[in-house]
Order: sequence, then C-alpha cells, then structure tokens
Amino acid sequence: MRFTAAILAAVALLTATMVTTGSAASNSLDVESNGGADSASSPSATLIVEIDMVDGNSRFGLLTVHATVARKSLLERLAVVDGVTESRQLKLFLEDSVAIVEGDLLRAAGTTGAGKVVAVIDSGIATSHPGLSASIVGEACFLVGILPGDPSRCPVSGTKVATGVGTGTPCTGPAEGCSHGSHVAGIITGNSLTVGAETEVDGVAPDIGVVSIRVMSNNADGNIPEAAVLAALSHVLDLHEDGMNIVSVNMSLGGPAGDCSPGPWAAPIEALNAAGIAVVAASGNTEGDPVAFPACLDGVIAVGATGRHVPLGAGFDCASDIPAQVAPFTQAGPQIDLVAPGVCIDSTVLTAYDADGIGNFNGTSMAAPHVTALLAMLDGNQAGWSVERSMELLRSTGEMITMVTPNPSDRDPRYPEPRAQAALKFEPFIDAQSGFWVMAADWAKATGVSIGTGGGEFGHARTLSRAEAVTFLWRLMGSPEPLIENPFADVSTETWYTDAVGWAAEVGVTTGTTATTFEPDADVTRGQIATFFWRLVGEPDYGTDSGFSDVPAGEFYTSPVTWMAIFEITTGTSPTTFSPDDVVNRAQMITFLWRLVNAGDAWGEEVTVPDGAMF
Repeated sequence: MRFTAAILAAVALLTATMVTTGSAASNSLDVESNGGADSASSPSATLIVEIDMVDGNSRFGLLTVHATVARKSLLERLAVVDGVTESRQLKLFLEDSVAIVEGDLLRAAGTTGAGKVVAVIDSGIATSHPGLSASIVGEACFLVGILPGDPSRCPVSGTKVATGVGTGTPCTGPAEGCSHGSHVAGIITGNSLTVGAETEVDGVAPDIGVVSIRVMSNNADGNIPEAAVLAALSHVLDLHEDGMNIVSVNMSLGGPAGDCSPGPWAAPIEALNAAGIAVVAASGNTEGDPVAFPACLDGVIAVGATGRHVPLGAGFDCASDIPAQVAPFTQAGPQIDLVAPGVCIDSTVLTAYDADGIGNFNGTSMAAPHVTALLAMLDGNQAGWSVERSMELLRSTGEMITMVTPNPSDRDPRYPEPRAQAALKFEPFIDAQSGFWVMAADWAKATGVSIGTGGGEFGHARTLSRAEAVTFLWRLMGSPEPLIENPFADVSTETWYTDAVGWAAEVGVTTGTTATTFEPDADVTRGQIATFFWRLVGEPDYGTDSGFSDVPAGEFYTSPVTWMAIFEITTGTSPTTFSPDDVVNRAQMITFLWRLVNAGDAWGEEVTVPDGAMF
C-alpha cells in the first residue's frame, strides 16, 4: 500500500499525526496522534479518510487517522479528500440448529461445501481446536484503528496488520468474547465433535474452508474498530483475486442502531457482491431497536434469530420446546432478509471458556453463520446467479417465521427461515436466465403462484390475458374455492381459470367488462392490472397524485396507480409516465406481484395476508 508522499504530508500537517502502520494486505494506513496544539482541549477520535487516489496501488483509498475532532474540518478541505468519517466502534453480537435449516439433509445428499471458502471476520478462531483445525485455510489480523493507548497487537507479528499462519488466532481478553469467532466458525464448519451423552455437534457444512480474520483487540470492552473491518473486507477481495474460492463473508458484529450511513463501506460491499461474494451480518440483539449497522446497509444480507431449538440429549441445559418464532431480542425491521436459529446454539469454544471445547451461546451472531454456510453450499448450484438472486431463493423457499408481539395479529412481522434442501433442489424456469423479472419468477415457481406456460418456460414476453391475471392473484391468495356462482356468461364451468374468475368476482377484484362478460382471452392493460391489485388489498386511499403525467385525475385507475407508485410496486415506464393503456406481459405481471408481497404496508388493514407474502 503506497499513498503519495504529498497526501501523507498533508495529513500529518493538518492532524499532527505520524504514520505507524501500513501494509499491502490492509489496503489502508493507520495513523496515530503525535500531539498537537489543540490536543488537550479537543476530544480525540479515530477518523476514516477517503482519499481521491492518484496511486493505483490502493484498492479503496482509506486512511485511518487518530486526531482531534477539531481538525476533521481541516482534513475535509484537502482537495484529495473525498470524505472524512468518524470511525464507529463495533461489538460482537453475543446473546441441533443445523437440522432446522436442513443442513443435515444436504450433507446426507453429499453437499458438504467442499471446495468453497468463507471468511469469518470476528475475534479470531481457535485454529487448533479439533472441531475446526481441518477447516482453516487462511489467517489474518487487522487491528488498524484501535484506540490510542491500546497495546493489543496481532499474534506472531506483534504489529497491527498481519497475515499468515497463527495470525488469526483468538484475542486474549475475556474467554467468552474471545470464543465468539470460534463459536461462529463451528456453526459454519464444525466437524462432528461428540460431547455429553454421545451427541455429535456438527456445523452446517463441515467441508467448507474457513479464513479466520481477527479484528478484535484484547481489551475487555470488546470494541472492534470500523477501520479494521474495512481492512478485512479488502483482504477478502485480495484473497479472491489471488484465486481463493471465497464465496461468503460472515460478520457477527455491528454498531449502534440508527446509524446506517454507508460512508466508506459502499465501495467494498459493491466490489464483494460483484465478485460473487455474499456479505452476511447479524441484525443485532437489542430488543426493540431497528437493524444494526452494518447489517442495515444495502448489499449486506441481514440475519435475525429464531428461538426454535432441537433437543440435543442429556448433558445440555436448553429447553427442547421453544416455539418457532423470531427471538424477542432480535433487532428487526424491513432490512432483515432472513432469520435462522440463534437461541441455545452449541458450538466450538475455547477450552478456557468450557473445558469440553463446546459452549452454548445465544444471539443473532449465531444465526448469521447458518446463512453464510448455506449460501456457500448453494454457490455454483445455479450457473451465473448473482448473490442477490441466491439470497432471494433462500427467502422464497424458506418457511415464514413470525415475530410475536404483545397483541398478536396476522400483521405481526414475518421473516423467512431457510430450507436448504428446497433451495438446492429448485429448478428455475428455463427461460429465466436474466432480466428484471427473474427473481420474481423464482419466487412464483417456488410458491406455486406460477406453473409456467409449458415446456419448463415462464413465457416472460408473452402478453398477459385477463384470465391469467386473475389466476395469478387467485393462486397468491391460496386458490380459495369461490362461494358464489360464476356471474359471467363467457366463462364456462370447466376451464383452468373458472374458479379464479369466480373468486375474483366474489371478492371484488373484477366487476367484468360488463355485468355478464369477463372477456377472459382479452389482453389486460396496465391500468386494469393496477386496479385489480388495488382492489385485492382493500382499496386503500392514498389520494390521486401518482406523479405520472399520463395518469390524470378522474380515471378508474388513478387511485390504484397512485397507490402502486407510493409503495414502489410500479416505477412507471419512465420517470414521468405509467402508460395505463399499454398491455401487460407476464414478466411485468410477476414483478408487480413480487413487489406487492414484499410490501407489507401496501395492504389494507382489513385484508388477510396470504401465506405467500414475504412479510
């Protein structure tokens, strides 16, 4: 890592600092305070400086600076500085699960993660632990950004940045916190340890390789510098570019809720996703708070915890009858992508914490590695799939788990818990190769909302008929048997759409083209589809200002299109047009549906939420 001398001189001049640590492995520099005129009167902070780099050897152009807060504004005035962010202090989220997510079924079928690698950014891993030693394929340590005066240094090297054998071993602070990384790694790849009453404790994917990246100092407070995690993410990209088959990253750590500005995180997350590497983070353990940082960021897969537990046998003190519900400590909200077991999880720990080398932890920290491992096992199962599409498949094929509230209702938040076997066996429509609609089509096939047009195809470009439109909606709502006689003379009693049309008439989704005709084979327009959807959710009133110039007041579709636009079920055919008279094709229809089932607030309060909804 080489920053230009001019940049370093400018930073040193404005902050009264000195460079103390730099490494090609870290893609950053650590700069410590060297005193200064205002150091006694102004509080100090760790700052992350984003540099407009002229040196091509830097991946993201980040400097970690210890300086007084008063000098932040001086740094921001430098022409080469793109931004200065005060470094957040992160924490570990610490508060048989494998069978619940069906990892055991994948193992039985021979899918064990062989050839895949995950990176665990945490407190370090007990690389000599008998349940983990065979899985370790790389080690590193990044302590850039630790607070001034903290004597913590990386193992082996005695520096703040190190790579190689022995550098990813655990911190030497309190045994529970320093066992955290080992516990996380054991959930991913623990290898058949027998404890208690002859009970084997396995990880989700015992043949997955693990890179241990330590970012936690030895201090009892357990703080993790944000800059250290950023350096670790950059190192993951280095390993990937060097040929290591890293397919996912686990971060069972985070900072306070309410601070979700991406700052210097946007570039590394985008780069990791573009490289096909899933970034997974725990949602946090402070009940009632929104999803924590960095799980709340775009491009990061946020994982909450469920409380369900499988009995492990004598010698374990966990209840075996915990209901299938989201754990109450989970920091929840719309950013959560998946939930996974996070209560009473047995996995590998330091013998200083438990003499058997197996300990029991709770937390979203324990949930995240279940998902990290499953994504790694699914990698390559579908050629050319993006990280987002693989994650959405886990959502679509999962089981919806409810977060119980003091006054339960059918609107309590629900989140999908993965079912690995269903995801692994899933066969997409053969024409669902690329396009805005493919994840929606995956969801539709997985949930039975669509069976395609024949020959394994979805038929995305085909114009949608009115009969197909109401059939999609009917299947979404569980294919209910209509309770009234079909009112339309042009809908016979023995067609594939008879029940769907009868149901649509019964619940008011359609009133027909006349009182006695439906015209099932006619094309359906965008204005008509908006109206079908709006009626389905209870005709909520959101006014008539859709923002589209071609949707005037007073049309039958004005309120429906306004509602769709507010909840982003439609983004229009352009930023200013909706094209209400254009016909709808199947790709557009299924995309509208998929957005609807991911928009809980779009549904009227009196409408029963369908099982196929993703909220």
